[in-house]
Amino acid sequence: MPGSKRFKAQKRLFLRQAPQHPAPGLRYVKAAHPAHTAGGREIVEKWEWFERVVLMATLVSVIFGIWAWKEEHDTRREEAINRAWSILTAPATGNSGKREALEYLAAQGVSLRGIDLSCEKMGGGWDEAQKACDNPVDLMRLTPKAPEGERVDLYRAHLQGAKLLLAHLAGGNLGEARLEGADLRVAHLEGAGLFEAHLEAARLGGAYLQKASLRETHLEGAALWEAQMEGADLRGAHLEEASLWKAQMEGADLSHAHLDRAQISGADFNKVVGLDTAHFTDVWAWADSPPIGLPATIPVTLCQYRDGMARYLEPFLIRPDPCLPPD
Repeated sequence: MPGSKRFKAQKRLFLRQAPQHPAPGLRYVKAAHPAHTAGGREIVEKWEWFERVVLMATLVSVIFGIWAWKEEHDTRREEAINRAWSILTAPATGNSGKREALEYLAAQGVSLRGIDLSCEKMGGGWDEAQKACDNPVDLMRLTPKAPEGERVDLYRAHLQGAKLLLAHLAGGNLGEARLEGADLRVAHLEGAGLFEAHLEAARLGGAYLQKASLRETHLEGAALWEAQMEGADLRGAHLEEASLWKAQMEGADLSHAHLDRAQISGADFNKVVGLDTAHFTDVWAWADSPPIGLPATIPVTLCQYRDGMARYLEPFLIRPDPCLPPD
């Protein structure tokens, strides 16, 4: 009976064995894959050729895109550098964008050697006798960062009278720079190279000068009150008539330095090297704030405050005349 289970099992067995036992006179032929025929191989070869062309075109397109991007990037960078130079060198005082321009150029690795932002060049009204600028260039909080592995290079830069309050120039090269009358209060100059720089009458109150190179630097009349100068190299430095009120100089090298007529009230000379060769002619201090750690062999003139004296202004620079000795 066709619907029986036995009939269905025999049918399935017959169908499974049919390819292995073809009917007499018949032969099963396996269908040929298109790639095994001459036409199929031609199609495959053309397709592979097309794929190579597409891949090559894509590669060329990517290379061209990278080249075009680099060209555009270089062009834009050059334009930005030119704009920054224009801002930086244009005669202008105050906050005129020069700080940002200088920081950008430094970050691009552009040499800033000999750059002239002096008060006179920028039209700020320079008083040579007083080393003062009526309207200085504002570079407050200047923080130039050179490319990795390099140092900010302001060698022989002209920054007379510039406002560099709170500037970050640690480790920078400021050798032979002109900074007369500049405002560098609380500036970071740790490890900076200031050898043979001109800082006459500069304001360096509270500046950080630890381990800075100040060899043969001109600091005549500079205000260095409470400056941090530990370990600084001051060999041959010119500190005539400078104010070192409470300056921290522990471990500094003052070999052959010139401190004639300097004000050294409360200055810390502990562990200072080269005191025996330094020049301390006519140095003075306030009687209630003598220098610390200075050998007794170095004479210091002590002066008393007079009635009505502005106690918190004059200690920095002005020596009383006459100097009244302590009672």
